[in-house]
Amino acid sequence: MADGKMNAFSRQPSEKHWKNTKFKQGGYNVKAKGFQDKHQRMVIRQYKQTLKEEKKQLQSQSGLIQPEIQAKEIQRLDKKIKMSSRQRAQEIYQRKQDEIKEKREEKARLIKEKEEAKAKYREEKLRKMRILRQRTRKGQPLMKGRIELLLEKIEKQVKQ
Repeated sequence: MADGKMNAFSRQPSEKHWKNTKFKQGGYNVKAKGFQDKHQRMVIRQYKQTLKEEKKQLQSQSGLIQPEIQAKEIQRLDKKIKMSSRQRAQEIYQRKQDEIKEKREEKARLIKEKEEAKAKYREEKLRKMRILRQRTRKGQPLMKGRIELLLEKIEKQVKQ
């Protein structure tokens, strides 16, 4: 019975086994870890808060805070206070709408540029085809147009 196992006749664990399970050492406890983390963050926050308060007291005693800085801080705080959640939401919405509008304009501009480039290409192609299709009365191709196209091509290559 004292070997740490269940008693064969009774369905209850032996006393020694119960003690071992109740006072088990070690292991990882999630709740305890969470509490420790919260406590540590709280202590750090309080420490930083006390440092800020001490810094403000030292500055006010030594007169290091300038009136301009104080005025700017007051204005900044007033701006934060004056903006309601509705106003902030409207501002965010307006910014998003402006971004969407800019994207649309950019897309429209790109599409327009592509169409202009295609139109220019078609015009050039038609001009070349007209020159190459020219024939004499007997149906022979005119060499004048072909030579002019070759000259243009060579001049273009020289410029580049």
